[in-house]
Amino acid sequence: MKGKDEKDFSRRVHLILSASLTAGLVLSAGMTAMAFTPGTYTASAKGMESDVTVTLTVTEDGIEKADIDSSGETPSIGAAAEETLEQQVMDAQSADIDGVAGATVTSTAVRTALKDCLQQAGGAEDAKEDETEAASSEKDTAETAGKQSGARVAKTNTGITVTKAEDWAEEYPDIYKSYMKNEENSEQTDYLEEYPYLKTLYEGYGFAIQYDSARGHSYVIDDVTSTGRPHKLANCFTCKTSDFTAMTLQEGDAAYSKAFEEVQSQITETFGCFHCHENEPGTLYVTHTYLANALGNDIDTIDPKTLSCAQCHVEYYFDNDTKATSLPYTSYSTMNPDDILNYYNTEYLQDGQPYADWVDENTGVRKIKVQHPEFETYMGEGSPMASTYSCADCHMGAAVNDNGETYTSHYWISPLKNEELLKNDCSRCHADLASEVADIQKKTEERTSDLGYRLEDMTNELKKAAASGDYTEDELNDIRMAARNAQFYWDFVFVENSEGAHNPSLTAKCLDSAEKYLGQAAGLMDKTEASTGKAG
Repeated sequence: MKGKDEKDFSRRVHLILSASLTAGLVLSAGMTAMAFTPGTYTASAKGMESDVTVTLTVTEDGIEKADIDSSGETPSIGAAAEETLEQQVMDAQSADIDGVAGATVTSTAVRTALKDCLQQAGGAEDAKEDETEAASSEKDTAETAGKQSGARVAKTNTGITVTKAEDWAEEYPDIYKSYMKNEENSEQTDYLEEYPYLKTLYEGYGFAIQYDSARGHSYVIDDVTSTGRPHKLANCFTCKTSDFTAMTLQEGDAAYSKAFEEVQSQITETFGCFHCHENEPGTLYVTHTYLANALGNDIDTIDPKTLSCAQCHVEYYFDNDTKATSLPYTSYSTMNPDDILNYYNTEYLQDGQPYADWVDENTGVRKIKVQHPEFETYMGEGSPMASTYSCADCHMGAAVNDNGETYTSHYWISPLKNEELLKNDCSRCHADLASEVADIQKKTEERTSDLGYRLEDMTNELKKAAASGDYTEDELNDIRMAARNAQFYWDFVFVENSEGAHNPSLTAKCLDSAEKYLGQAAGLMDKTEASTGKAG
């Protein structure tokens, strides 16, 4: 696709995707009325795959030339956006550029580098942030919707209270109606019945007592309070209710160690608007500060629409001392399964031992229960779409009401159920996306299930070995570590809700690692049996 057709397509996709932001956000990088010191200025900012460099040549009155080097980015995405972004800079004569849909991270990097160049050129004195939030009405159309250029992290100890979702219903009727449709997703699957090997793999932990599939966000309070799994502390309410989110912002880590029943009595709303918008409709906030702490400065390189979902769809653990919800990495670069496992194995210790959610008393294995690492998987190495689409682009499609007005649907569904998205966007690259995803998920399910049963067999063999008295403690510990690692990599895939579709490459890599450690555990047991002469 070349020339005018390519530009028309890019513009149309931009209009469709930009509607994914609630009620149209205005860029906060807008700079006006600048007086420059003539010269050439260069700055760089982190993109998706590499640094993006902007070089500006300016006169006293404005930008004379803009050169953008994004050659290190994905060739068909970030690198291909150079010409469009350069033209946007010349047209805007500022950092107030639209960016290119599908190259969100690269566009954000360009804006950051642009602002740096303009400040070097002396334009900072007259720079002002455009504080106009075009969120007073959900009547903003896809054509007028803008983008929020970076994440806004909620402030702590501000005395903030929650404005409930229903309180916005009159002002945003279409969005509220779509939000309430999540109640339609009420069915659940009993995982312990569907995957019987889980009772062995999670033995000694709450998930072996009751483990049902996730359903609509509307039911999270019902599910966490009615589950057969024991809940002692309030940290179990993380992501389940706006009330607890506000409580952690106000009280800090102390909120996590409160009694479960104490916080339960104060809950007035389930998962609501506050999680993603604080009390400002149309503005995206990170209200779960553990995400901001884990990403550090890297948070500015990730689309706010993805960060909104990442607040909850992550792998987490509870801190030993404070009981606070925490993430097992300290940067974007360490947000991957290998580094996460290394964090649990060697960096975050409990009494000198590798971190564990629980210890299987029958085998002595210090086990990790992976949660729901959609963020780490989707943004991980090999992801085919992480630099192209945010979570909201695919799971919160643009919708049109009876008056022809565009708004962002807050009915969180699979993109495969969004016919408009499939027809107008996905079909450009995929002849039949649904079939492609079904094939990926089928292969992932088959391999995950096979490895699950093999893990069960290995666990049962380890039970026998631990009880036999035929192995030294050092020999058992080596086997236990291999078993622990195998189950971690397997669980990273099993609990990730896309069943491989978010990142087939990383999914396969995790299952390869699980299989490798399974073989290692079996080999250690065979070797030990052979050396002791007690095989069989």
